[in-house]
Parts: sequence; structure tokens; C-alpha cells
Amino acid sequence: MYATQWRVIDCTESNGSIRIKRGNLVISTENVDSTLIPFSDCDLLFVGPNMSVGASVIQQCARYDVSLLLCDWRGIPVAGLYPWENQHNRIGARQSAQANISEPKRKNAWGRIVKSKIFGQAQTLKRYDASAARFLTELSKHVASGDPQNCEAQAARVYWSSLPNGKGFHRIPGNGDTRNGQYDYAYTILRGRTIRAVLGAGLCTSLGFFHRNHSNFFALADDIIEPFRPAVDSAVLTLTHDQPLDAKTKAMLVKASNRVFDEEGETIPTVMNRFAQQIGRYCEGDIDRLNVPKWKALDDEI
Repeated sequence: MYATQWRVIDCTESNGSIRIKRGNLVISTENVDSTLIPFSDCDLLFVGPNMSVGASVIQQCARYDVSLLLCDWRGIPVAGLYPWENQHNRIGARQSAQANISEPKRKNAWGRIVKSKIFGQAQTLKRYDASAARFLTELSKHVASGDPQNCEAQAARVYWSSLPNGKGFHRIPGNGDTRNGQYDYAYTILRGRTIRAVLGAGLCTSLGFFHRNHSNFFALADDIIEPFRPAVDSAVLTLTHDQPLDAKTKAMLVKASNRVFDEEGETIPTVMNRFAQQIGRYCEGDIDRLNVPKWKALDDEI
């Protein structure tokens, strides 16, 4: 219901100011004519570090039920401002539907996410171990609702043991060695993009399908990120396993999180944003099942 009407104003890469004029947002940026946007046409406003926003703008955003997200230089949200007064706002309605999603729908969503993740892992693995890639492709076809057979873990054992990560490598997040550090940094950037997509869709970050730890404020982001990991893994694997995580390497990994994801030429953020909106519609009952994006390595990457 909200997917076609949800309007997001993105000022993360702009340099200028946002002010109010007669019930409208006026966005002024360098070398570009000012843009006037009625508050009624805006649901979410992303603001970057080079945009100036006054208290009056913030107050009017709250009055007109516009959520405002403050982002860092990467365009990743670091804080949010949401209306308190209007208890029936659109974001509140969507999050209420999310909180009340049935257990069968939750399990079905997670099963489809795992299926896409394993398929993507097979795509990345094709270049290095065709036999293991075929095994994962076949395994992805047998993932059931909720993944009761824990196919995700079965796939992980084959996947990480078959990739050329250096002798004796074990995937241990936070381990600190060079290759693990490359993966950790790449996933950190990717997770930031996922959080942005979740917030942009008006979803509650802490209500996940599978990741439901009470101490994890970004549980849903940690669900949504899964099908996108293999695309970033493919970029990490172009680095030598002992390449230091210096400024040049970090810049390359940041770029990888914005790489082309599908055969239509759409990038990871574009596909991720659309998927998050789809999840919102799924929670609200507008669609019966999720069509989870699948990473498919391009021919020149295989």
C-alpha cells in the first residue's frame, strides 16, 4: 500500500541548506535552483553533514509527520528524529504491522532470505570451486520455511572452506587478522547501507524475522543483509589475503558496497531499498510472499 506512495528526500550528498516557506520545504544547494517540496509530499528526509537545518525545520517535520534522519559522510544514518505527537503516523502503522506479523509469515520470509543467500554464495564460489558451487546451488533448492534443517550453516561450512582465503583461514568476525579484517570492514559498510534501507522503508530496525536478540537494535538489518553478503565477498576476494586494511583498501571496499548487483545493472543500495519497501508491504499484508533479491555474478566475474 505504501510502496508506490512512499517519498524519500535524499540530501546526503548535497551542500546547502533546508528551510521553510509557506508550509513547504525549500532545499537550496550550490549551483542548483532551490527545490520546493510540500510537507504533505514527503515521508522521510535524509540529511548529510554538509546540509544546514534549523530548529524550525525539525519542528515542522514533526508537525507534518515527516521523519528526519541524520547521516554521516557515507550516507549512513547515525541518528533519527521522529514525531511523538501523532500516534497514527504512517511509520507507526507500518511498524505496528511489522510487530504483529504472524509466525508462519516470519518463518517463510527467513526461509526465502536463506535460500537467496545460499544461491548467491554459489555464484561467488563458481570462480573458485565449481563442484562446491553446484552443491550450494542444489542445497538452496531445499531450504524450507524457517530453515529447520539449518541449511544456512551447512552452506557456510562448505562456502568458507572452499574460498581462497589463505592457508588455515577460519571466518571469525572480529578476529583481527588481515583477511577477517577485510570481511569485517566490508560488512560494516554494507550493514550501514542496510540500516539506511530499513529506516527509509519506515520499518523498525529491532524487529527481525530471525535475528531477534533484545540487545540488537538492528536485528532486521541483520536479516536483510544476508542475500547481499556474497556480492561483497566477491569483491573482497579480488584482494590478496594479506593485503593491509589501509585507506586504499577501505576505499575499494566502500565502493564494493555500491557495486552492480543484478543483470539489470541495478546497484546494491537500489536493490536493497526496494527489498526493504517490499518487506514493509509484506508485513502490512499487501503481498503474500517475498521475492528476495539474488546475487548473480556477471560472466566476467566467473
